[in-house]
Amino acid sequence: MATQMKGSDEPSFFPPIGEYALIGDMQACALVSRSGSVDWLCLPNIADPPLFSGVLGRWGGRFRIGAEGDWTVEQEYLDDTPILRTRFIQEAASFSVTDFLALRTEGLGGPIEPERELLRIVEVESGCPKVAFSFEPRPGFGRDPQLQRRGRNAWACQHRADLILFRNDFSVSEADDRQVCGSEQLNAGEKRYFSLSFCRRDVGAIPGLGPECETKKNAAHDWWSAWLSQAELRGRFNEDVKRSLVALRLLTSRETGAVAAAPTTSLPEWIGAKRNWDYRYCWMRDAYFVLSAFIQYGFKNEASGYFNWLMHATEQDKPDLRPVYDIFGRSDLKEQEVSQLEGYRNSGPVRIGNGASGQVQLDSYGSVILAARSLVEHGGTFGVSEARRLRGFVETVCRRWREPDNGIWEMRQGRLHHLYSKAMCWVALDSALWLSDRSPLEINRNAVHAERAALEKVVCVSGWNEKRQAFTGALGREHLDASVLLLPKIGIIKADHPHMVATFERIDAELAKGPFVWRYDPAIDGHGSLEGAFVACCFWAVEYLAMAGRMEEAVTRLQTLIGAAGDLGLWSEEYDPETGHMLGNMPQGLSHAALLHAVRAIHGAGMSNS
Repeated sequence: MATQMKGSDEPSFFPPIGEYALIGDMQACALVSRSGSVDWLCLPNIADPPLFSGVLGRWGGRFRIGAEGDWTVEQEYLDDTPILRTRFIQEAASFSVTDFLALRTEGLGGPIEPERELLRIVEVESGCPKVAFSFEPRPGFGRDPQLQRRGRNAWACQHRADLILFRNDFSVSEADDRQVCGSEQLNAGEKRYFSLSFCRRDVGAIPGLGPECETKKNAAHDWWSAWLSQAELRGRFNEDVKRSLVALRLLTSRETGAVAAAPTTSLPEWIGAKRNWDYRYCWMRDAYFVLSAFIQYGFKNEASGYFNWLMHATEQDKPDLRPVYDIFGRSDLKEQEVSQLEGYRNSGPVRIGNGASGQVQLDSYGSVILAARSLVEHGGTFGVSEARRLRGFVETVCRRWREPDNGIWEMRQGRLHHLYSKAMCWVALDSALWLSDRSPLEINRNAVHAERAALEKVVCVSGWNEKRQAFTGALGREHLDASVLLLPKIGIIKADHPHMVATFERIDAELAKGPFVWRYDPAIDGHGSLEGAFVACCFWAVEYLAMAGRMEEAVTRLQTLIGAAGDLGLWSEEYDPETGHMLGNMPQGLSHAALLHAVRAIHGAGMSNS
């Protein structure tokens, strides 16, 4: 979609969250704005300190390529790959900027390449536009880079053990120890190249420009096209499915198999509030949704790699689970505030780390064991050591399910007996019984049967609130919680059971506006502010309707939701239907996993491929 944009004389410091594009190499991720500005990039991995954090503050640093004056701007991904093309168009001239992170595809025996490399290619399509760039790195959330010139058109930034090298073949008009800027009038057919390379552990390779950049672009395009060709597609919504699969793959560490919740921190769930969290980590509550999304669409390697990471990450804390780990399996994620930046549109504080790592989230056990079941259901396997780990989780559920917890939404003001947590404990035991007949998992079946029966009674009998005529968010409480829409999905109750039908109607009346569903009334969580509709809950409602046989409603809702997505098909954590703006960290893996599940539920319920 084309948009009108003013040139760099009136920069938009904080563009709408939903207008950002995502590029990456399955280790690092960058956000690129419509104005051609890289406003977020952590190196070398997703949760490392950022080199550019302009999305979180005016002094966070950016790397912009654009033009002065008024231009119409179009953005698209090339052939469904995460290679981004931004086109700047005027009546007399047009040019494009192609952005991607290079992939190291050749392995041993191949050329020596940087550990990470962001490449940007400028190509003039018509006329003689004047193109400008500004390179303003601010490593570690807004710190001075102390740039040093290295040769004719190269600058180095040494930050702790990291070496960042910036090279280009463009005219430079200004350069000092904090920034490099330049502009040049180009002719139709001309190309210019920019390379930003990073080294910490590897040889400090100096990448070439020109043909070498083109070769890397083609290699990245071929790899992503081949990967996406494995997708098992079934008809309508295929473009949205492919974009969601690519988004999930970009959040998946090529090194460890971990899947991060998002590539960003502290993008606010409400402008001006303090609902800002660091989501560059891996939540156990997401395990089933993400693994099952991969495996249902044919990506067994990603599902197996993720499961292997789950087993690795949980080694230290067994037989208990921490709610969240980093991509290397570390769970000591102390939450801190960064004082250098004011936050997106002054919505501070900027946080790193996440205090949820010290919470109790009993639903996580069900998510991990259900992920194992999904793996086996689709032909995967696991060994004796993984079976021992899972048995420990089963025993923990039997021992702890009667405790209150912080719940899927990580309530910080105290623990409750959350209904979704009890239901996920039920599915942990139900899946364990299923797995014990089909895998090396050995359990005390009689004890597990008894605990499962007790849990089913708690969820389906005690969880029903006669006054509210709904399953409420916690035992003995009256607030609604959209997570209970998942009860039919996990198999504890049928979607057309009168109590589930009544619950959906109550949630739809009190927590929804059209297809947009809030996870709960934000007044109950103690933060004292509003928040947006929770995108995953919106898709959970679609999936519920499909399971309940209400296909026309499900499809209509899904179409409306897809129409509200950004032009590039990316979803953040939350959405404000009043303004049409996305909120929260961007993009959000759980949002895309929920979309994939909703589409598969519609197809599974017999929707025509037309």
